[in-house]
Amino acid sequence: MLRDCKTILVVAALTVCAGGQLGPARTSAEEPAPAKPRFAGPQERGFLLPNGWTITPAGEQVATTDLPLNIIPMADNRHVLVATNGFNRHELSLIDFSTKQVVAREAMDQSWFGLALNAAQDRVWWSGGGADRIYAYRLLEGKLEPATGPELPSPEGKAENQFRSGILLDPTGTRLYSLNIDAGTLSTIDLSLGAGGQVVKTAPVAGRPYDVVLARNGSRLYVSDWAGKSVVAVDPTELRVLAKIGVGEHPNQLVLHPKDDRLFVACASSNTVHVIDTRRGIVTETIYTTLFPQAPEGSTPDALAIAPDGETLFVANADNNCVAVVDIDEPGESQIMGFIPTGWYPTSVAVTPDGQHLLVGVGKGNQTKANPLYQENEKRPEPPAGSTQRRRTLPYPYIGTTLSGSLSIVPMPSEEQLRAYTEEVYKNCPYSDKLLTVAPHSAKSP
Repeated sequence: MLRDCKTILVVAALTVCAGGQLGPARTSAEEPAPAKPRFAGPQERGFLLPNGWTITPAGEQVATTDLPLNIIPMADNRHVLVATNGFNRHELSLIDFSTKQVVAREAMDQSWFGLALNAAQDRVWWSGGGADRIYAYRLLEGKLEPATGPELPSPEGKAENQFRSGILLDPTGTRLYSLNIDAGTLSTIDLSLGAGGQVVKTAPVAGRPYDVVLARNGSRLYVSDWAGKSVVAVDPTELRVLAKIGVGEHPNQLVLHPKDDRLFVACASSNTVHVIDTRRGIVTETIYTTLFPQAPEGSTPDALAIAPDGETLFVANADNNCVAVVDIDEPGESQIMGFIPTGWYPTSVAVTPDGQHLLVGVGKGNQTKANPLYQENEKRPEPPAGSTQRRRTLPYPYIGTTLSGSLSIVPMPSEEQLRAYTEEVYKNCPYSDKLLTVAPHSAKSP
């Protein structure tokens, strides 16, 4: 549906090149914006944030807790698993997006990025973050039921050096891979051993490993390294590092093309998505996702999804409150087609198996809230049982408790709708490249 709209966005498209950045023609979007309202809050069009951005999220919204880092659409094109990992209660939710209802929910005090679903779609594994656990669930008849998780070895040294991040279930469904972002290790878990599986091998792979994917032919694991500006190729059996491929700053989520050997890497602190040819082990393309050609670091691309037909890449630009839509049909010739407005700080993105809906996890919700002082007789909320959170003893709600999250359900846009969405994204943005030189300052500044 989106393939033929690559030429519609002359005003907003960023040309993508291998090894360099080209920008769009100057547009009316760079003209001085009209005066903005003084106070954050609901406006005639959308919600004005304290930082001057306006949010006008596309589609329909289902409320969640904050920071949904993972979305897995189900094969029925109706249900979706969403895992939230923010300051408030961490939840694994099964959402029926046809009715906009949460039909099942499990909560944990600690979790992080890392969610896997088996081929039969009746077993789920969820990374336990600082709890140094992997939670397991049965998914039966629309219900989530806790199951026995893998048996992990006791951590060596300090417990705070153990933090589970990305996980991956191999195609056979018998082997689970788990990253430890603090220890810098990758573990292989044999799910046929013990009640829930056991670790059979652990090896160091990176400084701060975040996400892991398996090559289409099964010959390599690829691990993004937050700290190393690289993607690490690893032997899936021996867990031996085979190569390190340099990419942009702060590489996080990875996604493999469904039909060829391209690996896409979101580099949050470089405003880019790097494209790796996994056959040759080199970067062949750099996609810039900024709204303006001279924009400094700050778009924060942090999540990726590819349409089932392999023609379109969706990139969550967290700090631009939008999703970039990229034509990737021709290797080496990727083009930004437009942008879709989201809520405040999108942190995950997925496409339904039928390609009809884009699903966006919004990290901070669709509005801001104040954190006023508690009234004299007002009861302050207690931390959840077993929680390590202590900020709730403050005389006011900690700002993290005022945040929410949401799942945005967006029908796949037509060319005309994408054009309208793109115009809206630019209207929501208080920045333009002119501000780099005309912003007033009283002293010399970088």
